[in-house]
Amino acid sequence: MNLATGEAFEFDNVLHAQRLVIARLSVIKKMTDFNGNFSDYEYLSLPDHPQAESNSSYWEPNPDNKALFRQKTGNAYDAIIDLNGGIVHSYGECFGATVACVWWGVAQGMTRERTNAQAKEVFNSMYPGTNALVMFQNEDTSSWFSLVPAVDLDTLIPGDRLAIVNSTYEDAIKCRDFYEKNWILPPESRMYYWSNLNCIYIGDGKYSGLGKHDMDFSTIRDQMMSNYNQDLATLQTALSSSAYRYPPTSIFYGPITNANKGSRIYRNKLRRITLPP
Repeated sequence: MNLATGEAFEFDNVLHAQRLVIARLSVIKKMTDFNGNFSDYEYLSLPDHPQAESNSSYWEPNPDNKALFRQKTGNAYDAIIDLNGGIVHSYGECFGATVACVWWGVAQGMTRERTNAQAKEVFNSMYPGTNALVMFQNEDTSSWFSLVPAVDLDTLIPGDRLAIVNSTYEDAIKCRDFYEKNWILPPESRMYYWSNLNCIYIGDGKYSGLGKHDMDFSTIRDQMMSNYNQDLATLQTALSSSAYRYPPTSIFYGPITNANKGSRIYRNKLRRITLPP
């Protein structure tokens, strides 16, 4: 299959293509479920749920980044079915939520003209072992067999995973000194929504990430700009007092404006789902 821009997709047969379509649709459906009124996967919140947390016996916080999950026992297929199957309750963040949706979608795609046992065998062959599923921020690790970088970054396909990033946000939270140096923002600001939104492209120009569902890029960007500018003003006020002298205010790039938002907030890390035959 070819897009008009030249990016090619190869399938062994029609069944292979069908499985990929099912996987993509399942990713979208699961992220929609996560944003439903009775979600079983909620956003982290301070102080009650500061790190990845689930009452599933298969998962624990990743010690390298405790906002993310890693599998701790059992097999990969049972672990992702348990995490996303609507029985357990979990707390995470937007990056991990997209990863969970992708793994879920791939597991669902495997079931096309296969028994559950056969689908389980194929999925576990991709992710073998009791610690196979690990949510890493580094997308070049072996845990990303189900995602590949897009060739054409301007063409989005429903079910794609990507990030909408604020490219300069890290300069406003150097060394995470909000906590270490007592720069305390209002509770609703502490998850740094304005940093980036990891999300799924759901079609018709709309995106869905944990806590932000069925929104177009322009709306997401304007909300990120507004949140960032509010928190930046709070920080600059704190830094201007005698109690706060580090780091200097010169680290800040300044408020995001309509004139520069295109270069400051943009789509990045576009990934396509891939499946074995």
